[in-house]
Amino acid sequence: MLVLAAVPDVQFHKLRRAAGSRFLVAQVSTWDDVLTGIRGRPVELAVVDPLLSGHARSQEIERLRVLFPSLPLMLYTTLTPGTAGVLLVLGQRGIQHAVFANYDDHPSRLREVLGQEEARSSSRQLLDQLADALAPLPSELRWVLEEALRSPGEVQTVGQVAVRARVDRRTCERWFTRVGLPSPRHFLSAARVLYAHRLLQDPGFVPSSSSTTRRRCAGCWSARSRATACA
Repeated sequence: MLVLAAVPDVQFHKLRRAAGSRFLVAQVSTWDDVLTGIRGRPVELAVVDPLLSGHARSQEIERLRVLFPSLPLMLYTTLTPGTAGVLLVLGQRGIQHAVFANYDDHPSRLREVLGQEEARSSSRQLLDQLADALAPLPSELRWVLEEALRSPGEVQTVGQVAVRARVDRRTCERWFTRVGLPSPRHFLSAARVLYAHRLLQDPGFVPSSSSTTRRRCAGCWSARSRATACA
């Protein structure tokens, strides 16, 4: 899972150490970079500091909430008199979790909050719904399919699935048949469609928002067209 961290360097390094191999953490340093990162990469969780610009502000985070309501947000900041009012405002906007630097940001607490926010992500909810169907698959193949659901651009062909799962293509297809799943090709097409659907639910992902978003949506919807034509 890709986590976008709009926090200072010290907090970023603590966050990355706590995340371990479970989360990939990418740092950005400005609010413009936050928007660019969310629109250009498969970000599923954002960790943000109201002090990112040097002054305690809620406006940019409130804007993120409006543009990307499906994106879980976690606050990681320094507790000061200036941030208290901002935290109150953001709490009223539905942001539930905050971790305070040099107070409760020990690794176990950071991992706990990251896990709680991960459970709210769209891909995690989808994977939970598919857990029983994917459970009989070999672990390597299951992990690859989970990655395809999270980031369909990373796994686009049945051959890529087979290589990453360390099986040959025919074995991959037999496993799908054995557990009652649609063909791998249709599974990948469905993953792209579901991903495009999620993008188009948030106002910040409208196709005109960026050329990257347009390419991502176009690729996903063309996959849907191909799957429909082959059905």
